[in-house]
Amino acid sequence: MLFRSPVPVVVLHAPGTREGSYNSGGPILVGIDGTEASTDALKFAMVMAAQTAREVVAVHAWTLPPVELVPPNLLTAEQVTVIASDQERVAAEAVAGVRSEFPEVTLRVRSVQGIPADVLLAQTRDSSMIVVGSRGRGEFRGTILGSTSNTVLHRAACPIAVVRHRD
Repeated sequence: MLFRSPVPVVVLHAPGTREGSYNSGGPILVGIDGTEASTDALKFAMVMAAQTAREVVAVHAWTLPPVELVPPNLLTAEQVTVIASDQERVAAEAVAGVRSEFPEVTLRVRSVQGIPADVLLAQTRDSSMIVVGSRGRGEFRGTILGSTSNTVLHRAACPIAVVRHRD
């Protein structure tokens, strides 16, 4: 079973079962969020990139505070800029240690405002593979897969690697 596998699981969907196409020669896309699970996913992506002479695009997707807590019209442009800067820092810190372990791999980091699964799926058309952790930051950490990895697994056109963090 996918959620109990002690090693990363790569899923290749049968031809014709997914809408759209992907770039088999493109970079390896990896979702990062600053957790240990995403560090494991990033390391897996870097190893794959080193073995296949690809670059890695690490994407940190983030959202503004929930509307229930802070209505959007109460956030000033300056506050949104501060939040965006904080999220860019999270992304930079998430890759800092791993980047030095793989000096031969080109690593681009993106911090994008949006729902993580949607942000990642929008970039799979240009990617040769997407790598996600099996659980992240959401309130349902005890579920089989996190919501992002579950959505990506079912909707991505490119091969998907799910890397489970060992507790």
